[in-house]
Amino acid sequence: MKLLKTIIITSLFLLSWFPSFSCDVCNIFEYSTIKNKSYFGIFYRHRVFNGYEHLGNNHDFLPQRKSTLHEPENSGFYVNKSDKDYETYTTLELRGNYTFKEKFNFLFILPYERNVIYYDQVIDAPNPMKDSTINLSGWGDLIIAMDYIIQKETDKGRHTFRPGIAFRLPTGQYKKQDDYGNVHDPIIQPGTSALSVIFRMNYQYFLNKQGLNASINYKISELGKNQYQFANSFNVTGNYFRQIPIGKNYIIPKIGGYLETAGHDYYYESKQKLTGGTTFFGNFGLDFNRNNVTLQVLYQAPISDNLNGNQLGNAGRINTGIVINVI
Repeated sequence: MKLLKTIIITSLFLLSWFPSFSCDVCNIFEYSTIKNKSYFGIFYRHRVFNGYEHLGNNHDFLPQRKSTLHEPENSGFYVNKSDKDYETYTTLELRGNYTFKEKFNFLFILPYERNVIYYDQVIDAPNPMKDSTINLSGWGDLIIAMDYIIQKETDKGRHTFRPGIAFRLPTGQYKKQDDYGNVHDPIIQPGTSALSVIFRMNYQYFLNKQGLNASINYKISELGKNQYQFANSFNVTGNYFRQIPIGKNYIIPKIGGYLETAGHDYYYESKQKLTGGTTFFGNFGLDFNRNNVTLQVLYQAPISDNLNGNQLGNAGRINTGIVINVI
């Protein structure tokens, strides 16, 4: 218990020490198996943003909105902010996780992104007001990670520490254009064109078919080839889980929280005022395990959303996956 208290106190200290830094700054969506098994997995993540805080709008995860599939005719248009505006970011990830001699863990993530940004009222003088949708899809940046596994097992439970480092490589598509040859805003491109380094720590406590998963990571990004500088960002998450046997299978409910925070981005050394902020989510999830296959679903509900400027707010996120454990 002393060790667990030390970890919690250290995590709280880190949260208070790091400065409050974007609306979507999930460095790595962490997934931990019990006993650090190797696995192959496919993960689907869907993030929704809508509603402006300064207009008193609601943030609805399942909004009933109509969008038309045409894009702005050129750059420099003006958006009259509306409660019908929204952004969605969908990621399909292929993952491979390999544990070597229960001492080293290697993780590979290849994402495919689909980003949709809808504005209900676009003013593009001298043209009349219209609505507009930006729809982008393509390969995102490849992530490779390595952790060192430290285990300590006692009568009071098993503690697993995994300090590690990850690299987000600039392999994704970052020059997506509209029908008129204009390159879209770097922040909505599938790739970043920049190398990022992520310092990570994962922890698991397990005893009597229940336990705690926690993770902390901090990302530092280089200046991209497109001259866009993403802010450094910090994420921390913690979930309590319990294995409930159903015959030879298990259901594993989870509950916890997740916090992400980042500063302002810069484009050609100009501060992007509508980027960055701090958001805290509640985590509510359920895994179903049968033999070597696990189905996972996790919903993240925004509890506190403090974004910089008049950004669209977080409306919620859903993360699902299918994992095949390799023995």
